[in-house]
Amino acid sequence: MNDILGRLENRLGKSKKVGNEYVFRTCPDCGNDKANLQVCFTQGVTHCWACGRGYKLKMFLNRLGILVKEGVIEAMQEEGSDVFVETLDLGKWLPLWLHTVNVEERPWWKYFQDRGLTVEDLTAWGCRVNDLANQVILPVVEGKDLVFWYRRDFDMGKWLLPKGIRRSEVVVTKFWDRRDRRIVLVEGPSDAMKVWKAGFNVMLLGGKRLFPKGAEFIKRAQLQPIALLDSDVRGEEIGYLEQFLDNVLVAEVVPYKDPGEAPLDKIVEAVNRSCKRTLSFNLRRRWRK
Repeated sequence: MNDILGRLENRLGKSKKVGNEYVFRTCPDCGNDKANLQVCFTQGVTHCWACGRGYKLKMFLNRLGILVKEGVIEAMQEEGSDVFVETLDLGKWLPLWLHTVNVEERPWWKYFQDRGLTVEDLTAWGCRVNDLANQVILPVVEGKDLVFWYRRDFDMGKWLLPKGIRRSEVVVTKFWDRRDRRIVLVEGPSDAMKVWKAGFNVMLLGGKRLFPKGAEFIKRAQLQPIALLDSDVRGEEIGYLEQFLDNVLVAEVVPYKDPGEAPLDKIVEAVNRSCKRTLSFNLRRRWRK
């Protein structure tokens, strides 16, 4: 406990012990600095009396990057990834709420603004910003564990995965309504945020391919997968999805290049009108080998 307490204090500042709990001055979620954040090690929970948010201790530590899924740190360390440092030290990655006043002046904002996303949308996903590097990071959570950070480098114009992380090993989902058996498969993080904002459960592929672990998740949860991919998708990619799942429906947001650029009503219409795309026999046989 002393080790974890020390790491918390390095991140949040000195704590004050009150009974069985430790009180910290600043809440990393809401930014309140009136000593409203309480951490109870004996019960394994945290609570902020300012914003009302509470977590199990492990999840709270995951959010701060103090603990991550077992094996991920070692894998990233072995690969010599520069993201390893960024994953553990979130000090330079500022929460989105700090930019609500002058967000229009930020060079990274236009990308999200053009996709109809707001600061509230990015905050709901736990995004953080590094103004100096012109980058945004998006936490990827599997179950309740922080697995890694997706990083958008606006100078390179790409979403980047940390070295040592394989997309095939991680299932990235965010549910809006678990009673809705549909789940929309999308390529990139901004597409996922936009589709989720439209009110649908979403699975982030991180590309055009669905891997066996993701397919197994869909089958086990008895979900109806709907592929909403970029306009440059070809029959081969749909065939790759269908080698794992027989019931993939396809949705298109014509004439938009990708779902992230489409208005919310077009996304809703596309998902609701999704249908089975017919592939040639030869193409099906090729991708089912």
